[in-house]
Amino acid sequence: MKRITGKRFGNRRRTGIGRLAAGAVCGWLAAALALPGCAVKWERLSAEQAFARSASALSGYDRFKFDGEVALYDPNGNVAEKAAFRGKVADHKPLALEWEHGRKPNAAGPNDPFSLLKAVQAHAGSIAYEPAERGDIVLKVTVRPEAAAERIKETIRMKMASVRAETQEAKRVLARTGTADDRRLMLAERKLSEADAVLAKVLPTLKVSTVCRWTADSRTWFPREMAEESVIRYTWNGKVYTEKRTSVTNFRLDADSGKIGM
Repeated sequence: MKRITGKRFGNRRRTGIGRLAAGAVCGWLAAALALPGCAVKWERLSAEQAFARSASALSGYDRFKFDGEVALYDPNGNVAEKAAFRGKVADHKPLALEWEHGRKPNAAGPNDPFSLLKAVQAHAGSIAYEPAERGDIVLKVTVRPEAAAERIKETIRMKMASVRAETQEAKRVLARTGTADDRRLMLAERKLSEADAVLAKVLPTLKVSTVCRWTADSRTWFPREMAEESVIRYTWNGKVYTEKRTSVTNFRLDADSGKIGM
């Protein structure tokens, strides 16, 4: 959109109502489309509008880098798993997600930082401003409980599917080499069946609360950090257990990062 900066609007000089009308159009378009030259200050937006604008700023760049860490805590509060990751986006598609030393905590899919991004965008139950340093916007996004629980369940299902696939592959390899140990294979398959039985009882009791703190640049709206804390509760044999999952994703623009419309 070409900015109206000249001395004439159409063939007439902007005065009075004409000037007010042009200003109103600029303001309305800025709120709707974030056009250059008609910037809207974040203080004038609701938390929901601010988050939508910042998430759009992320998707507006065709390439950027990210890195971070995922940690899983057991019912005793000890770190059960921890892994760092890094990756990049090119042509608006996530590429080359790498895990530290090749480790993927509890299946890669739902631990992909973009799965959290999708969850907060599609299933935000509430969004509120948080105190922030100068130049930053911080938003607290709470994911709806049912969506938060489904995300964790999907992690567990993928982990079980991965273990089952590894067991079947080991079975095929042993059969080809003629070194199959029927007792070991039977034990592995029995353990899988037992795990399935446990999950059938535990998953219906699963309750999850997921809170994401989203930090963005107040000038460009581009996010700096996406931090997650998920508290996971479930019941087994009449006892309630609590586990926790945390993750932090940092976003970085390169000097040549291109933006739609630039």
